Amino acid sequence: MFFGVDFDNTIADYDNLFFNLAFEKKYIPKEKKLGKKEIKEKLIAQGKEEDWRLLQSIAYGSRMIEADLASGFSDFVQKARSLDFNLSIVSHKTCFSNFTNNGVNLRDAALRWMDKHKFFCSLGFSEDEIFFEDSRLCKIRRIKHLNFSHFVDDLVEIFQNSSWPKNVKFLLLDKSKSCQVEHINKFSSWHDINNSIFN
Repeated sequence: MFFGVDFDNTIADYDNLFFNLAFEKKYIPKEKKLGKKEIKEKLIAQGKEEDWRLLQSIAYGSRMIEADLASGFSDFVQKARSLDFNLSIVSHKTCFSNFTNNGVNLRDAALRWMDKHKFFCSLGFSEDEIFFEDSRLCKIRRIKHLNFSHFVDDLVEIFQNSSWPKNVKFLLLDKSKSCQVEHINKFSSWHDINNSIFN
């Protein structure tokens, strides 16, 4: 089998980082722990979209190194490798933020984060298995070109796009269990994905 995996919010978990950044900026109180999605909803509801975009630009750039590795992903990779599955990462990630970040290259920041988490040694990835695309459509085209058997993503909109290759089985990582779309394989964690695929 050939598994493709999205990067942001699928492999890299930003919940703790966004909480810390929002608290530092005094957007939220420390007492109530909020995840990335909840922080976004709170700021947008308050008419603070610019503040949300600022947090994004920092989290994906200069502070990217502080993001967590999604729990269970390493186990998935190790088990997949033991069964000779092929793996690649395909991410919609531009080189630079269109908001701020003082010229931090977002793709380089992601690669440094991967290096920190041993993607290029213990997890067995090479850089030619990592693809960064400029748009959602380019990402889908890459997925189609690579001809994955499965693709894991946190955005159901990817699967719903009319260009989605029907031969690729879509696995939705839905941590909040909020997706109401039917006929999609939904999982709340990598541990659930592992249990489904390997057990």
